Amino acid sequence: MKKLILFTAVMVLMLSAVSANTNTAEAVAPVTQTSRTAPADITGNTSAPAAFKVTSAARALPESVTGAARAAEPRNLAPSNVNAAAYTAGKIELSWDRKATEHVYYNVYRNIDDGPFEKINKDKISNDEKYTDTEVTTSTSYGYKVEVLGGDGSVYMSPVKKVVSAKMILPKPPSNFKAYQDIENVVLKWMTPAQGSYAVSGYNLYRGKTAGSLKFYKFIKVSETKYDDIEVQPALKYFYNMKAVDVKGNESETTEILSVIPFPRPRTGLTLMPTAYRNNIYDNSGFNVDVSFTYYIGTIFGEHPGLDMPDKSADVFDKIGLSVLTADAKGTVINEFDSWPSLGFGAAFSLLFQDQLGASDPTSFSESINLGDEDSGLIPMYGIFVAASKKLPRDINIHAGYMLSFENGKTQMEFMKYLSQYTRLSGEVDIPDSKSSYYLGIGMPLFDRMGIRIEYIVPWEANSNALLPDYYLINTRIDRFINFDISYLHYPGGYAWLGYISFRFTVFPNPYK
Repeated sequence: MKKLILFTAVMVLMLSAVSANTNTAEAVAPVTQTSRTAPADITGNTSAPAAFKVTSAARALPESVTGAARAAEPRNLAPSNVNAAAYTAGKIELSWDRKATEHVYYNVYRNIDDGPFEKINKDKISNDEKYTDTEVTTSTSYGYKVEVLGGDGSVYMSPVKKVVSAKMILPKPPSNFKAYQDIENVVLKWMTPAQGSYAVSGYNLYRGKTAGSLKFYKFIKVSETKYDDIEVQPALKYFYNMKAVDVKGNESETTEILSVIPFPRPRTGLTLMPTAYRNNIYDNSGFNVDVSFTYYIGTIFGEHPGLDMPDKSADVFDKIGLSVLTADAKGTVINEFDSWPSLGFGAAFSLLFQDQLGASDPTSFSESINLGDEDSGLIPMYGIFVAASKKLPRDINIHAGYMLSFENGKTQMEFMKYLSQYTRLSGEVDIPDSKSSYYLGIGMPLFDRMGIRIEYIVPWEANSNALLPDYYLINTRIDRFINFDISYLHYPGGYAWLGYISFRFTVFPNPYK
């Protein structure tokens, strides 16, 4: 009986095992695309908690999966390690690292002092991980972001990189700045200075007539280290300083202020007659002495009665050899201003003599004229004068004067009578002595600071009508220190074109203000 019960129990266990194997085979059947069930527990229960149910759409893909599934994975191509360097004023250099392997474009955005961002590059930056911003000011805070445009239309933006632009460094002032006197000219010299934040573009020159009235005068290009200021009035004091200028228009500190007085040319405005200028200077009152020497070489051409010929005849290339040495001392009492001319007064003294080779006859000068010191052959002449001078536009000067000689002395204008005789004027034509005369003059520039002077002298008593004279002298002179010039002498009964040389210079006891 016990054996029967044991056998029956074994058979029941075997039937249970076969039933369990049948359920397991059903659980490993092929899985559909839509769902998958969890394995049954050991009791054969096929139900499982919801946390163990996984759909194929939510399942993480292994690293080996590519294609459309891989493209859907999120990525970030924003540039890394964005750097901003402000080494020099006026620009900031940007650079960054590249993440993308395919072709991309970059844009750069900038803000100022935490303001709104704006795109600053005009064209897209292609495959070049750097950019230089040149539109910056000094000592200013800037923020930068770099944008990446992918080929598939994706857009990525880098973090903000902040930087402060470089400080402004001004150029150094010109070194060794010097000013030198020259004749109607001021010569300025200097050395090229060191640049600051920007390259030096040139120099601003300042000028004034007092140290406190300096104003901008000239811009001089950077390649120059010398400047000749010819727009000056001689014998006036001028003040100068200079500043270097960079390409952005920033000025350096100023040089020291220098003062200089240009020299006058060594002559006055006319050939023989005095003017109211101190050596052709209108803005300077004071005292000076002019010394002139004029040598009338001879007749170039003329028409007059000869000593041996009762009729007029032509005379060509006839020697005269008459010298006139003159000194006039004058003072200017009213400087030229507005419509008023400059006024001056003074005294003149001259010596007249003729060399023997130039005499019109074989006798010596003293024998032919019988005047003055017979031993020396010199004829002294003297007088007093008053003159007026005025400067007109275009650097034209006009002069007028009146000269009066003393009753018992040789008059200043007698040299014209002797000059007429030396040009073979017949003694039968009487030219009376003249105690007074008037004169007019004009000077004007021609070219290269050289001008022409014309002097018109009329002996008053020697003409019946001094306003429409028959007896006068015109000296024309090219404005150089010494040269050959032309005179025209007209007298009763004839005329003569004369060649002469002349020079004139001024002595200043106290020349400058």
